[in-house]
Amino acid sequence: MSAYNMRVGANAVIIEADRILLIAFQDDLSGFHYNLPGGGITSGEIAEEALRREVREEVCAEITVGRLLFITEYEPIRAQNKYGTLHKLGLIYECRLTGDSRPHLPDQPDAHQIGVEWLPLGDLSSAPLLPLIADRIMAALGHLSA
Repeated sequence: MSAYNMRVGANAVIIEADRILLIAFQDDLSGFHYNLPGGGITSGEIAEEALRREVREEVCAEITVGRLLFITEYEPIRAQNKYGTLHKLGLIYECRLTGDSRPHLPDQPDAHQIGVEWLPLGDLSSAPLLPLIADRIMAALGHLSA
């Protein structure tokens, strides 16, 4: 029997001028899609430290971490392993860019990362955002519907 393993991550909802900051990806499993900036929490980090590090690595920007908006969970067996076999727990935070940070694709992006984009909030509900949390983002931000 293998040991149980769960990945815990933190992601940023960054809004400016009614646009949300997203990372564009292209891979064999999901095709073209967007993710929120962020990623896994490593040993010795707290969630806010990991989130600031991941945003710096993925979009070359500095942030302040605000309130926890909501939590997501992906349990592979219940989802027929659609997005892999690793159980994932995601902490989604409201964040703001600091100083003169201007997000952009890093010189050495993550595998399959193809862009950094500002998407109008009005387009979020039809965008291929993974996980499927557009409605939860809009509700947490006080918008009626995505």
